[in-house]
Amino acid sequence: MRTVALVSAAWLWSGAAVAGSVLEAETVASRFSGGFVADPAAGPEAPSGRLHALMVPVTVPALPGRTIYLQWRDGGPDGKVTRQRLWSFVEVPGGGARMKFFGFRSPADWVDAQLRPDRMAMLTLEDLVAYPEQCDLPWREIDGAPEAAIPAGCRIVTQRTQRTMELSAVIRVTPEGFAYREAGRLDDGTVVFQLPPDGDYLFRRQ
Repeated sequence: MRTVALVSAAWLWSGAAVAGSVLEAETVASRFSGGFVADPAAGPEAPSGRLHALMVPVTVPALPGRTIYLQWRDGGPDGKVTRQRLWSFVEVPGGGARMKFFGFRSPADWVDAQLRPDRMAMLTLEDLVAYPEQCDLPWREIDGAPEAAIPAGCRIVTQRTQRTMELSAVIRVTPEGFAYREAGRLDDGTVVFQLPPDGDYLFRRQ
């Protein structure tokens, strides 16, 4: 199966969130449900306004673990959809929670699917773009907060440009919601994109 980029940053490739106590998949997944908003970030790759995130638990029999549908909209809750993903939280024996990323081969076909359980249940692996297993995020409790990072060495081939990139992402649960940053770079070290351009998106629960 061909893979695609949900990519992450030049300053993230250390794979920081590997130490710390392990967390159960159910515990982590329960923190990602509802509506969230993050203030806009500066830079050419950043959304033009506030970034609104909708995160909905869904049942997708084709995927392992507990699955969360994620949708980002630029500028408002009815703004342009800029991202759709499925986050699947699975339990690894002796290793705690890991999170798998899935993209959509035809994202526009599934924008409203989270409102219809029957539609989400119809999803198959052929409808999705799977990220390599080495890109799974291990979740740990670090300094009292759940945190995860894509391990160093996660590489994908983008669906649109067919370029190979190394990915990096860090997600951290906060009292208000969660913090998120990501980036991707080519094999020659060129940074393809970095979101946000500086720091984290700080999503606050609405």
